[in-house]
Amino acid sequence: MVASIIWILFVLFIIIGFAGVLLPGIPGLFLFFLASLLVYYFIPGLISGWTVSIMLSGFLLTFPLEILGTLVGAKWGKATKWGLFGASIGGFVGIFFGIPGLIVGPLIGAFVAEIILSRRSVQESANAGVGAGMGLIISTAAKTLLAFFLIAVFVIDIFFIN
Repeated sequence: MVASIIWILFVLFIIIGFAGVLLPGIPGLFLFFLASLLVYYFIPGLISGWTVSIMLSGFLLTFPLEILGTLVGAKWGKATKWGLFGASIGGFVGIFFGIPGLIVGPLIGAFVAEIILSRRSVQESANAGVGAGMGLIISTAAKTLLAFFLIAVFVIDIFFIN
């Protein structure tokens, strides 16, 4: 009975976690880590401690991936340090406006910071803003690949190692 409940929670955490990789505001890969903890502690011997460690590492890797993606995109758009700062602030403020805010926040933040603080033209500022938006797409793609890798780790450990 307990194992059935754990399996249901495991599947739910993986599905919701994968959705969180694509949709801001859902904990994403943190749920992969929680799923691995549930299975590790409540169904002993099914997965190894290494898998739990890999899930934790994958979750922790999402933070630098998001930052790096935004920075790479903003740099691609030739943002200045102020544009990068604006993209970061815009991303933070965007959290409070749901999914649209998380997508548009870095773009607007970079654009406004470039115009006001760097005194760049509208075209240069728009390029920096679009670059920051592209960075969000880059980081989401990287997190999606990471999620598939972590799912593969689960499958390999559950079906092929034990």
